[in-house]
Amino acid sequence: MSQPKVYTTKNGTKIVSYTKEKKVIHDKNNRTWATKGCK
Repeated sequence: MSQPKVYTTKNGTKIVSYTKEKKVIHDKNNRTWATKGCK
């Protein structure tokens, strides 16, 4: 099992990518989105 990848953008938003098909995005306001692998 691969480790989650954490990306931090310039505005402070953290994107945690667990798989190629699922991403969980956390912003600095503690809101959370679960998205499928497309942007």
